[in-house]
Amino acid sequence: MEPGFQRQVVLVVDDEQNLVRVLEARLRQSGYVTLSAFNAASALMAMRRYPIGAVVLDLSLPDLDGLDALRAMRAIQPELPVVLISPYARPDELDPEIVFLQKPFDIEELVRSVDQVLAGGASGRDHAGYSPFIAGRLLLVRAPSDPVESSHRGVVEWQNLDTLEVSFNPRDYWPERPGVGEELLISSPGTDALYEFRSTVLAWRRDNHLTLRKPDLIQRVQRRVEVRKPVRFMVMVRSASQPEDLPVAWTVRNISENGLMMEGKGAFAAGERLVLQPLEGSEAGIQWESEVVWTRKRGDSGLSCAGLRFVTLPFGARRWLSDYWRNLTDSTSS
Repeated sequence: MEPGFQRQVVLVVDDEQNLVRVLEARLRQSGYVTLSAFNAASALMAMRRYPIGAVVLDLSLPDLDGLDALRAMRAIQPELPVVLISPYARPDELDPEIVFLQKPFDIEELVRSVDQVLAGGASGRDHAGYSPFIAGRLLLVRAPSDPVESSHRGVVEWQNLDTLEVSFNPRDYWPERPGVGEELLISSPGTDALYEFRSTVLAWRRDNHLTLRKPDLIQRVQRRVEVRKPVRFMVMVRSASQPEDLPVAWTVRNISENGLMMEGKGAFAAGERLVLQPLEGSEAGIQWESEVVWTRKRGDSGLSCAGLRFVTLPFGARRWLSDYWRNLTDSTSS
């Protein structure tokens, strides 16, 4: 088990108040909780009072040089993911791993940069700030004593600093609905691993919406394994937005016992049902149903570019995948 990490809160620091409001609104639209500060002193006070997941920091602050402000922030939180912005060119002394955007920038590029650092990209820990709390994220919910097979599939609707709202399909049958105060075990397939946390039920609405208390600790229970020899899959889409099956060739880039990170071309969304068909190996020709739980575009946003999808696999495919994963682990450790 690995140590927990901060909740998904983005602190926006800039003395241009109108810009701060615009950035906060767009980040909240993407599912983030936001805090704002118009100078370094207020930003450092927020760092001490709240669990910050990432910072968008202007280098031209009225009370302190931006790089000095960054050093002060990382004295409080050493591995703080950050996106730096400035009307001037990138400073020569800036760590090349830190994400930097020069004003004026595309607001969508800033959102993608925040996604990047919170997904463990540049200037982030290998799982820094990964959050299962972003709207649209798939969660697998069960009682701690129940088997994994009994998990119920929920989708994050919204969040705030302390609570999380999850919706379930009204046709999803619960033999016994969890009561207020009951503890649940929740799994979240992330981009690099499977994460788990325990949460307490705060409310259960009749429309199959569950209000949960946000956990203080999220743990990574399984790492991904890089695939040395890419495995090709034929993916067919089955969804309301794509009524006809659309065969697309995708390639597995990394793998775990719970899912695949695949690369290919397409426009799949979280929650979209897929049919996977391996093109090689002992399972070639056999189809597996699965579900997209996370998507991210790669490359220029103006192009029809490849994307990465982490896809949970059905339990029927577990044996083949476990064997394949074990072989990869053995070859990696040898």
